[in-house]
Amino acid sequence: MNYEEKSPKMEQTAHEAPQSQEDVLTNATENQEVEEEMEEDVEHEEELPEEDYSTYSKDELYETLRAAHPVNKLSKEEVEQYYRLLTKIEPFFKAIIQDEREQALEKYLADGGEADGFEYRLDEKAKHFFEIAKALRQRRQAIRQELQEALRNNLKRKQEILDELRHAVESIETEETIRQVKHLQAEWRKTGPVPKRFARDLWARYNALIDMFYNNLSLFHELKELDRKKNLEAKEEICAKIEALVELPAREAFRQLKVLQQEYRHIGPVPQEEKDNIWERYKKAVNAIYEKRRREDELFKQQLQENLAKKKALVEKLTPFAEFDSDRIKEWNAKTEEIKAIQKEWEEIGPVPREEGKEVSKSFWSKFKQFFKRKGEFFHKLDEERQQHLLKKQELFEKAKAIIEESTEETIEEAAKQLKKLQDEWRKIGSVPEKARKKIEEGFRKLMNDFFDKRRAIHSKKEEAFVENLKKKEALIEQINARTEEVLANVEPEDEVEQWIEAWVAIGHVPRKDISRIQNAFIKAMHELVQRFPGLDEESREELDLSITIRLAKHKAGGERKLRQKRNQIMHKIRSIREEIDTLRNNIEFFGESSEAAKMREAYEERIAKAQEQLHVLEKKLELIDSI
Repeated sequence: MNYEEKSPKMEQTAHEAPQSQEDVLTNATENQEVEEEMEEDVEHEEELPEEDYSTYSKDELYETLRAAHPVNKLSKEEVEQYYRLLTKIEPFFKAIIQDEREQALEKYLADGGEADGFEYRLDEKAKHFFEIAKALRQRRQAIRQELQEALRNNLKRKQEILDELRHAVESIETEETIRQVKHLQAEWRKTGPVPKRFARDLWARYNALIDMFYNNLSLFHELKELDRKKNLEAKEEICAKIEALVELPAREAFRQLKVLQQEYRHIGPVPQEEKDNIWERYKKAVNAIYEKRRREDELFKQQLQENLAKKKALVEKLTPFAEFDSDRIKEWNAKTEEIKAIQKEWEEIGPVPREEGKEVSKSFWSKFKQFFKRKGEFFHKLDEERQQHLLKKQELFEKAKAIIEESTEETIEEAAKQLKKLQDEWRKIGSVPEKARKKIEEGFRKLMNDFFDKRRAIHSKKEEAFVENLKKKEALIEQINARTEEVLANVEPEDEVEQWIEAWVAIGHVPRKDISRIQNAFIKAMHELVQRFPGLDEESREELDLSITIRLAKHKAGGERKLRQKRNQIMHKIRSIREEIDTLRNNIEFFGESSEAAKMREAYEERIAKAQEQLHVLEKKLELIDSI
């Protein structure tokens, strides 16, 4: 496939009604709330320094994301974490791909290729990287939609609870009323979060109704006090759980603390004399978790500084390598092993502060690259075959010159093939002595450039004809689309289809960049034409559609061979189904007269009927292929 970056195109389908400004604002608000809800679990992580992915190779970036495969087995939290990782590494991965593509294009053009004919194919790792990225985005979007729906449902349920609670508060106070209010409180606590723009108002209304209920409660005072004691016990239990969180890592402690805080908020009032005590205990437990987080952050920052010091030390250790020089291969190889060991040390060191990481990495890799640059220059000087290479290139130069002088406009394509083979041979020969390199290389390049410039001029004339053919094909499609049901009622469908296909094929070639687009537009127009034929049953329409596909395939390059292959596949399938039917019928003859045998016979007959239906469809396809 060609590597291309495409921006998503927003389209409004025919069945979608345009949204009002209010709908757009509401959706935007809900999407914002869903984003905030999904990001809360990784809030702490955002504050930590990030890994510097700009120094990663393509394989390292691929391996970093590959852990997310398969995406459908990731939890919601893991999907969000890997999505955030993707947003950090994908720009670097795309940049590497773009560099590779530009290098390939530059090499292709230098070898005499044409820009229009360049096609860059992604390797398997790059394809898999983008497949994982696509799957992550789709899975995250599905999770967002689920969360948005859950927020809406929770809002609806809490509004219903408020209505029921208001009715209970306004009714006569009885034991049944108290039980109902307790039940509604439990329902409220059980119901999950709502869109944030409604949360404060809902909570205020809920608290007001609960306070009104308890303030108006004149009966069952003992029950109210008992309830407050139970609330105290519940809050003490939550405090104990929060106090235990200090034993967990900070990130996990914060995740659980959020849930416990939500539970604490939804517990009703406690006895007045215990109100301050339980609040102080709760506040102390929560502050302990925050203090643990602060300490762990400090330790992490300290580790970052230690890592930075280690990396700076390796930069100093690497400095002599940048200026290393020798005339011995063994010494170069020994130094190479040493620098690889330093590289391994570098890679084993953890992250460093973001603001200083780029500079130290730049310093390290610049020295690293300088060493290998000098090593490459050394080995280039050792090529003992350069003089022989020069003789071979001079021979190829003369061959190319003779081919060009003998070529004509009619034989230019054959000459181009021969010259491209010579170019391949030229590239395989290798380096020549430096003093002769410029003259021989520039001379050969000029020879090739002059020839291919001449060839391109010839092609440009053909391209003008192709553009004219494109206009004719576009006009033909407009004519097909203009065929109405009234007109089609008076023609034979087969003749109509054959007429347009013959007209299409007769026009000829179009520019390469427009082939796929205009071909797809023609196929779409033809299939829509079939749908406009009045009085055709579904089977006839399907046969016409298949006929169009087969006829077009026949006119493509290699179409006859592909149709033969398709016919052989259908014949093989037909023989297989017929053999299956014969086997089933033969097996039926061995069944007895028992009820169990009758059931088996019925099942076999159903299988035979289905096989015969499939056989009928295949025979129709075969008949259609043979008729064209």
